[in-house]
Amino acid sequence: MDKMEWQNKYAHLLAPGEYLLWADKPTKGRIFQAADVFLIPFSLFWTGFALFWEYMAYQNGIWFFMLFGIPFVLIGLYLLAGRFFHRAIKRGRTSYAVTDKRLLEVCGNRVKSVERSVIEHMDMDMNADGSGSIMINQRTEYRYSGRRGRTSTLVNDFCFDNVPDINTVYQLLATDVPA
Repeated sequence: MDKMEWQNKYAHLLAPGEYLLWADKPTKGRIFQAADVFLIPFSLFWTGFALFWEYMAYQNGIWFFMLFGIPFVLIGLYLLAGRFFHRAIKRGRTSYAVTDKRLLEVCGNRVKSVERSVIEHMDMDMNADGSGSIMINQRTEYRYSGRRGRTSTLVNDFCFDNVPDINTVYQLLATDVPA
């Protein structure tokens, strides 16, 4: 999806006077992410234990324990395989954009927007083929709340995930950040 295609489809999301600088969709084909190094062994353990639980409950005829174990089996199956399908479906419905004022993620009917002025720092993860991801951290607001002293708001992250030419996006965000 190029800039013109994105602008034709999502022009209603742009504010008056806001200009589209870049737009694209995530790449397809990458199944695994860095977190999967830990999630795959965990999901194997979780699902194996849940299935063992179900087997033992069935062997002993304890129907309550069988019913109790079903949600854990379903969670395990999602962790083993379902999350990969979910990720692929989400990628197919997602597009990203950078304007002169905001970062946008459109996924189906859901739109996530971050003002460029609140970007604190960015982390880029580039693959060998030039695709990659950028994690964008927003500024943390600190305030004083009586006896508890200094507190901060939660930092919300925004991510351009599996973008084809991630270096272009990174350079655009790093050099063209509004004051």
